[in-house]
Formats: sequence, structure tokens, C-alpha cells
Amino acid sequence: MRSIDKKFGKMLRLDFDIKDNKLVYIKISGDFFIHPEDAIDAIEELILNKDLNDIEGLLNDYVINNQIKIVGFSVSEFVSVLKS
Repeated sequence: MRSIDKKFGKMLRLDFDIKDNKLVYIKISGDFFIHPEDAIDAIEELILNKDLNDIEGLLNDYVINNQIKIVGFSVSEFVSVLKS
């Protein structure tokens, strides 16, 4: 398992594990803002067991279709942390 803290506009902490290019564990935390707040749980469920190459598209669609507001990092920055 890896734990990465990254400072974009706000602090993003990802605890995650990748196996065979799939995200098999993810916990998102930090001092960023997201609305609605329960979107964090939904995002973790959405990307769990997904191929790393598919996650950015899934997240972009989810954020747009559900009018999720994120302050502190972008979807592409989030994915860059997973792929680093």
C-alpha cells in the first residue's frame, strides 16, 4: 500500500494499492472541499477495482453528471498522484 500527500491548491492524501494496473484499495482524505460531502465515498466506490487508464474518464463523467464541486485539486491532478 502507498500513501501520498500532494499539495495542489489544498492537501490531497491518497492511501491506495494497485495490483495488475487496477486500484484494489483507495482511501481519499485531505483538507480540500467537495460538495456534496458524500461524493468522496461514491468516488472511492466508483474507481475501486478499475484499471488506472480508465479512472480519469470515469471521474470526469461522474463529476460532470452529478454536478460535484471540488476545490483544491482537479481530476487530472488526482489521477497523476495515482499514476506517480
